[in-house]
Amino acid sequence: MAVDAPPPVGFLNPQFLAGTGTGTGIKRSRDLLTDDSSEQISLMIKQQQIEIDSIIVQHARRLRIEIEGRRIQQTRMLISAVREGICRKMHDKEEEIKRIGRNTLFLEDKLKILCFENQSLRDLALTNEAAAISLRRSLAESRRLWRVFPASG
Repeated sequence: MAVDAPPPVGFLNPQFLAGTGTGTGIKRSRDLLTDDSSEQISLMIKQQQIEIDSIIVQHARRLRIEIEGRRIQQTRMLISAVREGICRKMHDKEEEIKRIGRNTLFLEDKLKILCFENQSLRDLALTNEAAAISLRRSLAESRRLWRVFPASG
């Protein structure tokens, strides 16, 4: 932001060099002793103080604007860094969710296979148990018949 340059200070001020501003030049030393010239000096000092105060105010305003600009820039940088960190964490979490989803599907498929195998083994066990019961009955019948009709021999 461009700021207008302050008016010249002190001896750089054309009014100071001109004395009263009438173009008469710098007063001689004997003229400085007069009340009129001391009043002019007093006015010039006040004018210079006003100019200095104006310069200080302008400088303070420029500093405030610059500091505010830096604060805004640093705030934006901080927000950007936080946003990047959050985005990175969200991406990592999304990847983790996908990985967990794939693991869940794998485990569900494995569970289905195990349930199917379990049912198959249960059916086989029931079939084997039925066969064992049938064989026991046949054996018991054979023994009974063996006792009734002993082998000749």
